[in-house]
Amino acid sequence: MRGYRLELFREDLKKLYEMTGINQQTTVFLFNDTQVIETGFLEDINGMLTSGEVAGLYAPDEKSQVTDGCRDEVIAAGLPTTNDNLWAVFVERVRKHLHIVVCCSPVGASFRNYVRMFPALVSCTTIDWFTDWPADALKEVATKFLEEVQIEEAHLDGVATAL
Repeated sequence: MRGYRLELFREDLKKLYEMTGINQQTTVFLFNDTQVIETGFLEDINGMLTSGEVAGLYAPDEKSQVTDGCRDEVIAAGLPTTNDNLWAVFVERVRKHLHIVVCCSPVGASFRNYVRMFPALVSCTTIDWFTDWPADALKEVATKFLEEVQIEEAHLDGVATAL
């Protein structure tokens, strides 16, 4: 991803926000620690996790274009159509429809440094630790799936344990 910098990342975030905030399309944003080219990426994700907003993502003129799609919802709620109310509804739509998945390896100092610099990676997430499956569990699952395949009984154990 040579040449992919914060400006391009933010343009992609705008597309993501429009999908979820205007079109109300439920979406998963999957971000891997190997994609951290600049720490600004994590700063933006930290903001998304804490408040649903990315500071300075939209210029004032862009902001009004984006929030116009929320006008009917603000009126239906009986609220005045102020810029603050329109923006609040837009951000709430994003928070409702955008699911953020951050994948980080706990090995090495990178994860520890990211967590120190961007506390929302821990405080605003659910952490799932994945470990290797035991060999006997893998063999049992493989054997179960191989029951549906026509294979000689003599070869079944060898195929189920092959890596």
